[in-house]
Amino acid sequence: MERVRVGIVGAGFAARLHLDGWRRVHGVRAEVVAVTCAHPDRAEAFAREHGIDAAVASLDALLDLPVDVVDVCVPNHLHSDHARRALAAGKHVVVEKPLTGCFVARRDATAERMLHDALADADALVAAADAAGRWCCYAENWVYAPPVAKADALLAEAGGTILRIQGEESHSGTHSEPNKHWVTAGGGALLGKGCHPLGAALHLKAQEGRRRDGRPIVPRSVIAQTASLTRVEAFAAEAHKYLRTGYEDVEDWGLLVCTFSDGTVAEVVGGDVTLGGVRNRMTVYGSRVVVEANLNPNSAGARVRARRGRARRRVPQREARDPRRLVVTRARRGLDAGLPAGDAGLRRGRRVRPPAA
Repeated sequence: MERVRVGIVGAGFAARLHLDGWRRVHGVRAEVVAVTCAHPDRAEAFAREHGIDAAVASLDALLDLPVDVVDVCVPNHLHSDHARRALAAGKHVVVEKPLTGCFVARRDATAERMLHDALADADALVAAADAAGRWCCYAENWVYAPPVAKADALLAEAGGTILRIQGEESHSGTHSEPNKHWVTAGGGALLGKGCHPLGAALHLKAQEGRRRDGRPIVPRSVIAQTASLTRVEAFAAEAHKYLRTGYEDVEDWGLLVCTFSDGTVAEVVGGDVTLGGVRNRMTVYGSRVVVEANLNPNSAGARVRARRGRARRRVPQREARDPRRLVVTRARRGLDAGLPAGDAGLRRGRRVRPPAA
């Protein structure tokens, strides 16, 4: 079996998630062989805890090792620099979200300049990968989550048009101090959390276009609204707060509406002001089916099918059949469903009868 040697840059929350992901890879032998971060003692502790052979003191030292892939799990403002240095050293790269951005104090730049600089840096990173002849991979996990993969299968079975998508990722606030400042985060909740349902929406619409027309349906325009809800007067006056606060110049809530090239829409919310745990939710409204793909709280998805001019009852996916007779046999907690990525992540289950009308 082919072996892929991985070096992780970072030893925090994202690095732990990525390490778990690498150890679930199927089809190749992916091995995390080295780790580094800005605090060498943390890198050493991370290596000891997870049985990683090498903990090194710098990115340069990591790049000198025989690793095939560098996985960048550091604060946002370092993504582009670390990725380009790894590409220049002949390594493939995986980059935690966001790929890049514009990292200045919010008051020091116009929105137009931020958009220009962020797009220019993203283009430069793609050009660096092309020049190096290496892959630069953006780590978007929703696309491979079992509920979203199942939603894609159900939409393919139903046919028709995806008219509208609603998606949300929200929780009670970021635990990462760099994510509270534009100079290190490049944006707030809409960027850091809304990117996930947006990524899934882009994927599902692209898949629809490929199935029907042989080419992806792509975004045409975007509008958005953001707010700093933890700064409103009534909340600020509360004696005890259950939501995290302290955001300097980034939003703690945002709403984005993406209009696609075929005139359909996706509505995306990202928030740091939601109690009750992480909410990763998506509903896809098609012309022939409605699909719910909820990662947290996890319903494993549900669907409503249209038949002869009326809607059939909503059924859990564990009862719903797709063309390959694959079903999710039971709901598992959150993103950590313990299943391989993509269609392989839909466990082969029992054959079931179609639901009664």
